[in-house]
Parts: sequence; structure tokens; C-alpha cells
Amino acid sequence: MTIERNVPLSAHTSFRVGGPADFFCSIKTESNLQEAVTFAKNNSLDFALLGEGSNVLVPDSGFRGLVAKMEMRGTMLREKGDSVFFDAAAGESWDSVVDLACSKNIFGLENLSFIPGTAGAGPVQNIGAYGSEIGEVIVSVSVIDLKSGEKKEMTANDCAFEYRHSIFKTEAGRSSVITKITLQLETKGRVNIGYKDLKEYFKDSYSSRLSPQDVREAVIKIRTAKLPDWKIVPTAGSFFKNPIIAIEKAAELKERFPEMPQFEFGGDRIKIPLAWILDKVLNLRGFAVGAARLFERQPLAIVAESGAVTKDIEVLASEVEKKVFEIVGIKIEREV
Repeated sequence: MTIERNVPLSAHTSFRVGGPADFFCSIKTESNLQEAVTFAKNNSLDFALLGEGSNVLVPDSGFRGLVAKMEMRGTMLREKGDSVFFDAAAGESWDSVVDLACSKNIFGLENLSFIPGTAGAGPVQNIGAYGSEIGEVIVSVSVIDLKSGEKKEMTANDCAFEYRHSIFKTEAGRSSVITKITLQLETKGRVNIGYKDLKEYFKDSYSSRLSPQDVREAVIKIRTAKLPDWKIVPTAGSFFKNPIIAIEKAAELKERFPEMPQFEFGGDRIKIPLAWILDKVLNLRGFAVGAARLFERQPLAIVAESGAVTKDIEVLASEVEKKVFEIVGIKIEREV
């Protein structure tokens, strides 16, 4: 394994901004990971793991330590009755995992198409879209604890999945590095097109006749019509989470903004579409700070123009948070 010095992290993130890492290496095996951790400890360096860099905002000053890019590869599918157990190494492209499942007519991942990032990063964020979340199909994840070096398997319950959240984003789970995920999918499933955009797209179709590939193609068309293409435009996709609020607060907002969509969440809370607030209440489509702006077709997303720096994105995000709180009374959270 080669450890490089002063590597620009802008070349390894979808925002394409940020300064250099003092040290940088690629992780292709578990032994590479252990070697990188040992190097960081022996040299008293901070350690950070990087996937495809699609959910990361690197400071303009860079990172004073070792950044290890997860590039472990490999997939395996095992059939058991109507179920398919899909193993994917942490460095596999998430969308390649979805594409493989759909191409084999396997149900369960199609709604999660065209989400940037690696397979190992998916459970950390509990990625979700169009009425589905990865936590719904996770059987287990293989991890290595950076503090003890211990290898272990964690079940879906162990991962403590919530909306865009898991144990890996807490103090209890931050030292665990995912090396492999195992998903349980179905060969005789039925697609989920209950989400508004999909329901509208397939309004003249019967869900029982739709294949995973049909839904994947629809999701890609819907996403590309709304969101910036991360392969072309510097962005991290949706930068903010949709707020989950108390029923009482939702009732107050409904009185102030009668047309505001609201969705039941968990029985005792309400999910509010933040894009609606940014657009209809605050008129922030295209709102810019420096060379960073809210995307015109979907203001949940921030895009970075040529010449942008991390500070532009940070200030823009802070201004959006401030305006939402001042006018609507909700503290919003970032996904990035």
C-alpha cells in the first residue's frame, strides 16, 4: 500500500472543493485498512475514511491527518428460496449494486437507483429515496473496529437505523468501519410505486406487471429531471434533511401555510418537505453566496460553480438554516 503526501481532496469529492490531505492512501483489502490505521496511530495522525466523496464537504484548509479511500471491491449473490442474499464490498459503487440487482430482475433496490456513493456508505446515512431505505433490506454489515481491531457482524437492529441516520453517525459507532454489506432481496417481489412521483409516472400501469428495471429507469429519469447530475455538476445532491416535527408544530404550520404538504411519520410525528418551504415560503430557488447556489429545479441541493470554495457552501448553508428558523421556526439539519 502506498501512502501519498499533500493530495488535493477536491479531486476525490463530488463538490470538487476543499484543501489537501497531509497523507492519503487507497484501501483495497482489510490488511490495507489495518496498515493505514497503524500508520496513523504510530504518527499521531487523525484518521478519516472516504468513499466516493458524495456526502462530504472538505474544509478549504484540508485535512491534517491520513485520509483512506475505501476501494474494496467484490459482489456475491446467493439464492435461498425466493430470497437473494447480496454481498457487496464497501468500496463498490452503490448504483452499480442497484444496477446489477435490477438487471437480474431482483426486487428491493430499484427505488434507490442513481444515488451516488459507495455500498459501505449507504448504511451510515441509511440512504433512502422514493419510499424506500437501505435499512429495510440490510441483513448485516461486516465491520472492523478501529480502536480494538476486532472484526464483527452487525445486524440491522444493531445498526439502529432511523431517517438518514444510523449508529455509525454516533459516538458509539464512529470507530466501526464497514467492509461489507449483506442485503436480502426477492426474486418474486412486487415493486413499490406508492411514492407520489412514481405513482404519477406509472399512473397507467399495474404495479404487478412492472419489473425492477422499469422502476429503475423511471427513478433515473425523475431524479435527473429534478436534481443536478453529480457526474457533471459539482454537488452533493440533497444537502439538507426534510424536517421531522411534532404534530403540534405541524398544526401550527398548517394554519399559517394551508397548502404546505405534510406526511405522517412514525405515527406521532410529521415530515415536512423542506424544498416546498425553500421554494414557496422563502423563494430561495437559485439563492447564491459566492459561487455556490441552491439548485433551481430542487432547492434542497447545493451546486458549486467554477471557482467555488468550501466557505461559499458553508455560508450559503448557514444562511438557509437561519432563514428557515427565522420565518418558519424549524431548525433544519444537514445531510452532508
